[in-house]
Amino acid sequence: MQGGPRFVHVDQSNDTSVQPEAHGRLEHTFRLFKVALDYLRSETFIVGRPGSREVEAISGMIEAEPYKLLRVRFEPSYSRTFGGSDVRTDPETKVYGFVLSALYPLKQWLAARLNYGFAYQEQGGSDLTRNVITVGLDFNYPIRIGQ
Repeated sequence: MQGGPRFVHVDQSNDTSVQPEAHGRLEHTFRLFKVALDYLRSETFIVGRPGSREVEAISGMIEAEPYKLLRVRFEPSYSRTFGGSDVRTDPETKVYGFVLSALYPLKQWLAARLNYGFAYQEQGGSDLTRNVITVGLDFNYPIRIGQ
């Protein structure tokens, strides 16, 4: 858990505002699966837009091994950005989504990965839907340091 005040200096004046800054993660491993819950409140930027925005996000994770060595993970998430300098041009944006992934080791140094990601974004009248499927190979080479 992390948290505290964030002091934000406004460019046009010498005013400084105080915003919350927080990050927390709870994670627990059960015998058959692992779960996690994550919360973030911070400052961010949006490419192509001047100034900074506030971001608040919450996400979760459930990971299990339903078959020998096959790891399956489900990660739902929600985030919103808000607090732009102009509400008409910088409306609040909300994103709902999830990632579903599977990882299976083929060799000690090689694993196959399959991901499906879904996101639905609400942003002031023009909503966006995104579906992404990714197939990949993960190469792993151990390096020993200090021996």
